[in-house]
Amino acid sequence: MDDTRIKLITSIIKSAIFTVIFVAAITITADLAPDLKNWLKSVFTHHWIGKSILTLIFFLIFSIVVYLCPCQKNIEKTKKLLSYLLWSSMSSAVIIFLFFIWEAFLK
Repeated sequence: MDDTRIKLITSIIKSAIFTVIFVAAITITADLAPDLKNWLKSVFTHHWIGKSILTLIFFLIFSIVVYLCPCQKNIEKTKKLLSYLLWSSMSSAVIIFLFFIWEAFLK
């Protein structure tokens, strides 16, 4: 695989890792901070639409920035990043799930 493809794949994976964390953070923060949720509603008509648009923008910008930064082009490092993406996705899903359980039953 050529270096350009590895660099593109690596930048997308890194961006996906940070985007997954961003989604978990904004989901929980918007629930805890009514001002953020209201801002999302007022700007984007619904808070989930706002989160989705911000997530897309975050992903695209972060992908481009990471792609433009000099980095090592290593297929082994890219494979390791995929496992980080898997773990960050599963962790974020569990954190969001536990947060909503806590909010529904324990708050």
